[in-house]
Parts: sequence; structure tokens; C-alpha cells
Amino acid sequence: MLMLTNTGSALSRIRRGMRMEIEELILYLTANKSDLQDQNAALAENKREIEYLQEQISSTSVQLLMKREENKKYKTAIKDEISHKEKKLLEDEVVLVVKGQGETEDEEKLIKESENLDTLSSLEMEPWFHENVKDKPGADAILEDFKHIPGAFIVRRNILKYFLSFVHNFRIHHLGISEINDEGKINYRISRDSPSFVSIVDLIHHYCLYHINIDQISQRLTVPISKNEKQPWHKQPWYNEDVSRKSAEYMLERVIPKKDGTFLVRPSSQGHDTWAISLISGNSIRHFKFFGKDGQFETGNRTFDSMVELVDFYKQNPIYAGTKLKYPINEEILNQKYPTHEFIDDVLPYRQ
Repeated sequence: MLMLTNTGSALSRIRRGMRMEIEELILYLTANKSDLQDQNAALAENKREIEYLQEQISSTSVQLLMKREENKKYKTAIKDEISHKEKKLLEDEVVLVVKGQGETEDEEKLIKESENLDTLSSLEMEPWFHENVKDKPGADAILEDFKHIPGAFIVRRNILKYFLSFVHNFRIHHLGISEINDEGKINYRISRDSPSFVSIVDLIHHYCLYHINIDQISQRLTVPISKNEKQPWHKQPWYNEDVSRKSAEYMLERVIPKKDGTFLVRPSSQGHDTWAISLISGNSIRHFKFFGKDGQFETGNRTFDSMVELVDFYKQNPIYAGTKLKYPINEEILNQKYPTHEFIDDVLPYRQ
């Protein structure tokens, strides 16, 4: 009897244990059911996307095949067109009259047009070439403000040829620049008796150094009037056209008492497109060169769009040893403020 009781008790415990495990399993499955459902939904969505991409790939492949066939047709059509044109050119070919060393008239014309384009391209880089000025009235209008400056000049071009317009004796003169064929090459000159040059730039540079002598005119080109010049420097009280370094020092010595910042601007003796600022600083006279290039002005590591802009900059900023440009002078200002007799009385002892 005791044995049966113990056996029943053991079975009861086993059943309870199994029941508890089943309940735990049911709880676990219930808890993870939603996660499994989400995973199944994600897998289904991925499957749909894969199917969509497969459809797109198939469609694209078909389109590529169609484009390839279409390109083949285009290539064939282009080849046929080229062959047709080549055949037509051969049929329409004419015998050209040969001149010189095998050059034809058409070839010479093309060469000349090419040279003209090269000339025009190089001139467009020059500040003194005014491509938009086509006639004398246009040139006169530009040079009118500079008639007091001997040698002020521009170069212009009309339909037929180039022209040099310049100032001489307070009048504006216009000279045609002729093209001459020198052994198959185009050269330029201003008269039958004048030297010729391989380019208009070389011609202008020559007459910046040497006088033009033609029809009782003897004039050297001095000041290029730039198409980019915003404010003509020649009208400024500080600009002195025909003043050398020695003359500038003479003028500055007339300023009694000496004032730091008294200055003038003048052409430099070192060549075309070079100028100098002559300045009183620390009871001494200093000279500072600057250069013109492509319509701009350079001093040290600075570049300015006009000479006026350059001078204005050094009115606000020291140019040397803390000295700024303050008091501009020219001959008229000197005669008003420092008459010659005062200069003779006061300056000569200083110069000794």
C-alpha cells in the first residue's frame, strides 16, 4: 500500500512538471509570435522588391538591345552619307589655277585671312588698339581731351585697313597703315619711304622710340590712350608729361619749405610703358618706377586698373618710409606758389 502511494506521488510530480514546461513553451511562443509575423512580412516585402528589380533589369536589357540596333542603323546611315559626299566632292572637283610655288588663289586667300585674324587677335591685347573705333570722328572724339599732349595716340581699323591716329602741334592726324606683300609675307608701313615691320605692334613700338617723319610732321608716339582708361591721368595736377628725372628734382627743390609727400608723376627715361613717381620724403627726393601692361599699372606686387587708382592708393597708404602722396605739383602750381625769384633766393644756398 505504501509503494502504490509513493508511485502515484511520483507520477503526479512528473505530470505537474510537464504541465509547467508546456505552459512555459506556450508563453514563449505567444510572446514571439508578433516578431515572427514581422519577420515574415519583411521577407515577403523583400521578395516583392526582388521581383520588381528583376522586371526592371529585364526591361532595361530589352531597351539596350533596341538602342544597340538603332545605333547600328545610325552608323550605317552616317557611313553612307560620308561616302556619298566624298563621291560628290570627287565629281565636283575642279582644276585650280596654280600660282607661284604651287599655291592656288584660294589657298593664298585663306592664308591672308588667317594672317589677318592673327594680327587682329594680337592687337586686341594692346590697350592702344580701339577695335570699336571705325572712323576719323570716333578717333577725334577720343583724342580731343589729349590734344595738349604731343604724341598721344591710338590705333583703329575700318573695313579696309588699319589707321594710326595721333596728336601733333595740338592737332589730330590720321595715317593709314599699309599692308605690303614681301615675298609671300604681310608687312606693315605708314608710307612708301618708311620702314616696314612684320606686325603692327612692332611698327608702334618703333615709332615710340623714333619720330614719324612724313608730310612736314615730325613726331614720336608718346602716350597710348587706353580703351580701358577710366580717368585720363593726363588731366591730373600731378602728371607732368615732358619732365625728366633731373627736371623733376629741380621742380621739387623749388618747394620751400620742403613738405613730405610733395610729388609728381612723369614718364620714365627707361622706355615705353614705364613711369616714375618723384617724391619728397625725409628731406630727400626719391623716385619710384611703375609699369604699364595690357591697360593696367604695376608697382611692386600690386596691380591697378588705372594710373589714377594707383596714385589714389598711395595717397591712403605709405609709398616709402611712412610717406604718403599728399601735395601734387606741376609747373603751373609751382609758378603760383613758388615763383622763380623766390627759388633763386632761397634754393641756391641749399643746393650749395
